[in-house]
Amino acid sequence: MQSRITPKKSFSQNFLNDSHVAKKIAESLKVTNDSIVIEIGPGTGALTKHLLSIPKAVYALELDERAVVALQTDFPQQEYPNLHVVKGDALQFDIQQVYENTNSKLFAIGNIPYAITADLMFWLYANSQYLKECVVMVQKEVAKRIVAKPRTKEYGILTIATELCGKAKILFDVQPGSFYPVPKVTSSVFRVEFFESQKSNDVVKNIMALVKAGFNQRRKKLSNALQVFVLNRYNIDIRSVQHPKLDARAEELTTQDFIDLFEYFESLSADEATR
Repeated sequence: MQSRITPKKSFSQNFLNDSHVAKKIAESLKVTNDSIVIEIGPGTGALTKHLLSIPKAVYALELDERAVVALQTDFPQQEYPNLHVVKGDALQFDIQQVYENTNSKLFAIGNIPYAITADLMFWLYANSQYLKECVVMVQKEVAKRIVAKPRTKEYGILTIATELCGKAKILFDVQPGSFYPVPKVTSSVFRVEFFESQKSNDVVKNIMALVKAGFNQRRKKLSNALQVFVLNRYNIDIRSVQHPKLDARAEELTTQDFIDLFEYFESLSADEATR
């Protein structure tokens, strides 16, 4: 079945038109009748219609004016008072305010456009202290990066960013024929259950700066890849310090290894400052 809205390349739109798959995705989100759900990019409402029966509120974040009108027409406010269609860029939506107004951690779900997957995932991670879990459909290759293991080609910055704030699991694949227009790639649906206790955003940003510096030259040992970064950030000559992980490459370190390495440089910097 084709959508009554013509998909736009500028929005990276591939509308989900398989009701069975949509229902399966929606049911993967473990909500209750007091849950608040953020739906990213509802499009023509394939997921939305399966989300409305349980949660206390659903905020559907949609950039395309045509889809906003379609959603408001298909799900009129008087019949679906728990649905709030919000026109605009999801990246500008204030999750923190909704959290503070409801005093409840939120759930997120969405069929994320391939072109902006990384931006949207990092946005969710930046707001992970306000989220309980998310269920997201992305290109299969991206999902593999999110759950990758060290020493694999998929393992990298996105993997570690995920592991800093939660535990991810791929749930199932979705074939191209479930979309209109039909994409050239297979999609995967995954869940991230966010940790109850989160590191501060400043700490995560600083850890990720170290991670990015390491992976920017992933073929080099960290003693070389991090040399300029450590000098600029900590005013430390990395050749003057000893740490066993510095002899490894970025792709060989676990997320905890990067945390340990970050804390090591922080402690060295603090020691220098007190001298």
